[in-house]
Amino acid sequence: MPSSISFPMIREIYCRLPGDAGYIPHKIEIDNSIEYILQKVRVCLGTRPGEVLGNPTFGINLSDYVFDMSVDKKEIEERIDQLLQNYVQPGSEHEYLITSRVAYGHNTTDTSDYLLVDIYIDDVKYLGIVVT
Repeated sequence: MPSSISFPMIREIYCRLPGDAGYIPHKIEIDNSIEYILQKVRVCLGTRPGEVLGNPTFGINLSDYVFDMSVDKKEIEERIDQLLQNYVQPGSEHEYLITSRVAYGHNTTDTSDYLLVDIYIDDVKYLGIVVT
């Protein structure tokens, strides 16, 4: 009779930086499903298409949109939402509603443009990213 083998539950490594809001020093693993989703969102939004070997469509180049204001913010939201739907939710035991809201802005101090991306999970804002 074969012996039963038990494998430890695989967990993700905690990746927040000391300057991040909600940073917890000395934390090693993620034990919260929302934190796990936010980490995956950061990876998706911080990766440019073509940077992941074998998956040329993974990621989005948000900095391109800062200088191309001819692209409607709704189109950017749809691209972000599709990326998150394809790469963040699969395999989740609980289905969350993950959406984005995009706004363009102009900093009058140094006359630079920026793109603001807010990420909502179940209609609660959890993450804001400014792309300059």
